[in-house]
Amino acid sequence: MLAASEKAFIELFNTVEDPRDDDKTLHSLSEILFLAIAGVLSCAESWREMVKYGRMNIDFLRQYFPYEHGIPSKSLLSRVFGSIDKRSMEKFLIEFAAWFYKNDDEEIIALDGKRIRGSGVHLLHALATKCGIVLAQIDINNKTNESTAIPAVLELLNIEGAVVTADALNCQKSIAQTIIDKGGNYFLSLKGNQGTLFTEAQSYFVDRTKEHGRIEVRKCWSTDDIEWLILGHSGWKNLKSICCIERERCIKGVSRIETAFYISSTKASASKHLNYSRQHWGVESMHWVLDLVFNEDRSTISAKNAAQNMAIVRKLVLNMIKRYKAATGDQTAIKTMRKVSSWSSAEAAKVLSFMATN
Repeated sequence: MLAASEKAFIELFNTVEDPRDDDKTLHSLSEILFLAIAGVLSCAESWREMVKYGRMNIDFLRQYFPYEHGIPSKSLLSRVFGSIDKRSMEKFLIEFAAWFYKNDDEEIIALDGKRIRGSGVHLLHALATKCGIVLAQIDINNKTNESTAIPAVLELLNIEGAVVTADALNCQKSIAQTIIDKGGNYFLSLKGNQGTLFTEAQSYFVDRTKEHGRIEVRKCWSTDDIEWLILGHSGWKNLKSICCIERERCIKGVSRIETAFYISSTKASASKHLNYSRQHWGVESMHWVLDLVFNEDRSTISAKNAAQNMAIVRKLVLNMIKRYKAATGDQTAIKTMRKVSSWSSAEAAKVLSFMATN
């Protein structure tokens, strides 16, 4: 197992460029990356905890890499992760996800940003909602940069045949154009930032929904009878349908109704459009897992590129766990699976094996 595993992981890590002078290193970059991945899998969340994990499990780690000079110090971990080119790590995540992500059966890819409060870093994520795999993470500095970053992210992904969803901030002609040019379809939330496109779509559905007197938890209307709308908004490539979704929430006896509008390059289908809307919330769920299970929002790791690069490590571990659960049918919660990995090296090895390409 040793040689094969070491070789497999070295091949995985080759995408990441070592920022250090080779003549002055006691620990290979592969050893440092593997320690971080195995540590995060086993609930380590700070440099100090990763070092502690490594020292307590060095025999297990040496089944993969030699660690001839022992476990790297917390200052070395901070320095190396702060120096690694974040674009190199972003590329690593994209390539890693691509090795086992299968874009079939009309996959839904949700795009959304997330801010890590502890470090102030703002990241853009692409999530394949059906399999739960994070396809990409890009550092964008702040929320307002999402719209300019999305076309660049889409160029790196295989979205052919997929439906790409995004919030109203990213309902932009350039994004729709990129999605269509890449062979995908879009389902974009529509709000007032699109001016008359929003008001005209809203007016169409308000007139229709007034005819319905019954109250439901969730209602959806979809139409492709929009030649009148396309004529006035010709810049939206392949615009085929619009959608209205009404959600009623009842909290402590108080009902609240929210109405959302969408534009899409897909044919009108209330059931499909409702599903696209619900699947988009998968990226919000992923953000919740990162904050509540991996404590990402509380992480104060911030030296240079360290916050962005450690965020990649968390996505790698999350993808690895998702892949393991899908392949084995294991229904254990992610939080529990991380704890079990910290208790048992044998269990950790099972999950780590799903980071290999074969």
